[in-house]
Amino acid sequence: WIGGNTILVQCGGIMNHGSEELRCLSLMAKLSREAAAAGGAVIMLFGNHEMMNAYGDFRFATGEEEFEETLGRDIDRSLNSTRWRLQYGEKNPVRFAAMESGGILAKPFLSKLKVAVKVGSTVCVHGGLDTKMLDRHGDIERLNRQAMEWIEQPR
Repeated sequence: WIGGNTILVQCGGIMNHGSEELRCLSLMAKLSREAAAAGGAVIMLFGNHEMMNAYGDFRFATGEEEFEETLGRDIDRSLNSTRWRLQYGEKNPVRFAAMESGGILAKPFLSKLKVAVKVGSTVCVHGGLDTKMLDRHGDIERLNRQAMEWIEQPR
């Protein structure tokens, strides 16, 4: 991290955009740790594709080989079976097990994402924020907390 005390806001859109999604997430996690050590920060936001992955909509998903190689075989070994995959049907079982609410990557990755963040006088959000959304869900902090609680909730 060469940004010193800079705050980097990544506005979503990592998922479903190439075959190295997990490598991108790993890089962002590394940058986040390095930034924090230098007095800076990396803040990642939910994009629509991150949210789609969280609720099992994989119509734009790519990189299944990466999920399989990185996570699938380890899950098979830890359970000494591949039968766990049956519960997900045709819905990309490894990706679903990783990204669903309460899933393998839900707490370490998805629960750290924000819906919106205010840095100085600038509000960052992936696809827009309107007063109706804030009226319905409260302020930005409450909106972020509700998203985190939903992601961490086991199904």
